[in-house]
Amino acid sequence: MAEATAPAAPVDENEPKGGLIGWFSIGILMVMTILSYLDRGIIALMVDPIKADLHLTDVQFSLIQGFAFALFYALSSVPMGWLADRFSRRWVVYFGVTGWSIATMLCGMAQSYWQLFAARFAVGMGEATLSPSSYAIVGDLFPKRRLTFAIGVLAGGIAIGGGLSLAIGGFVMKWAEGMGGLWGFKPWQVTFLVVGAPGILIAPLIFLIPRPKRALPTAREAEALAAAPGYGAWLRSRAFYITTISIGVGLHAILAYAVAGWAPAYLGRHFGYDAAKIGATLGLVQGMAGFAGFVGGGWLVDWLHNTGMRDAHYRYFVVNCIALTVVGVIAFTVVESAAIVLLMIGMIHIMLPFTSPAIAHIQVSTPPRFRARTIAIFMVVLNLIGMITGPSIVAIFTEKVYGGAEHVGLGIATTYAIFGPASAIVLLIGLKAGRRAIAANGEG
Repeated sequence: MAEATAPAAPVDENEPKGGLIGWFSIGILMVMTILSYLDRGIIALMVDPIKADLHLTDVQFSLIQGFAFALFYALSSVPMGWLADRFSRRWVVYFGVTGWSIATMLCGMAQSYWQLFAARFAVGMGEATLSPSSYAIVGDLFPKRRLTFAIGVLAGGIAIGGGLSLAIGGFVMKWAEGMGGLWGFKPWQVTFLVVGAPGILIAPLIFLIPRPKRALPTAREAEALAAAPGYGAWLRSRAFYITTISIGVGLHAILAYAVAGWAPAYLGRHFGYDAAKIGATLGLVQGMAGFAGFVGGGWLVDWLHNTGMRDAHYRYFVVNCIALTVVGVIAFTVVESAAIVLLMIGMIHIMLPFTSPAIAHIQVSTPPRFRARTIAIFMVVLNLIGMITGPSIVAIFTEKVYGGAEHVGLGIATTYAIFGPASAIVLLIGLKAGRRAIAANGEG
């Protein structure tokens, strides 16, 4: 225990200060994060209309929602991290935002399963630019003692974007249905076109962020780099740590993508909610609760870390995994009141946010010049596990184990019962490696 509660590290006066420039930059990056989760998450609201028009099963739809996006998102993350470490992160983000916005509009033009599948591939490739670049920019702008909170505020855009994808999507769907479609497009296609277009105008805002001065290595970091001059050597020395945090958080992410992908369908099938009502209720709950979870969780982990609990990030995850398992199973199997289910979904979204503690832990355990690539590797593993498995495993349980679409609640609950404890176990296995990684980077 003494190892986990070592005295807090002294403040380095040469660290970046954050300040107005830092928070202004986070504001712009947050807008783009909101946009990315709006564009990737809007499809969850349109499960049944897309299935009906393209004649899909739940499993086929889950492949479009999860696998098609996640595969290219994951495969593109490392190259994008490499570009972000070597070239202008602002230009990388600009081309990414423009690209995924066009791809979202192409989703609205799809006339077949494979056209929509290909368009979701392209959305994933574009969105892969944002996380490595934006988190690395934040790491260059904020001191380590405030990093989890800063990343938590930025990552709050995930919750807001997820909530807006339901609220805006529900509004646009209702409007488009009232118009009987538009320009020959079905209501779900109009929704993709409307939410994709603004990104082309938002992308140039990235150039309002001053070019960050990338942090120089400390004396201790320089010593370590002299012993291991290349990224490959450094990565091999941290292989167990990177592996366990990536897999552990990836299993945690399954819970996030399971509820994000299928809670709208559950409310529609179990309680008879239409798209507009799902958007108005679930969108508000998801956005407010998720933002509170990102910011509150970031503040709590920073506070614990700064008081000397160097493994606070890991402990936060383990406690969350246990609590999420209990709440998730009860919400989707026992409760028969829509209002209470929404309340419990809100509790889930308060506990779900995993980005800020995990990314902050990697930031404080990684030399500055390796951060974007290390975050990219983490995101590859996390998203291959979370994005692909989360939506698909629910569909498999629903159709293949429980026998039909009406059992989607059981599919979500089973996912929580299996993967919540699995995440906690993997993170506990990697606890000591995480402590050593922080200590080796001068933070222990």
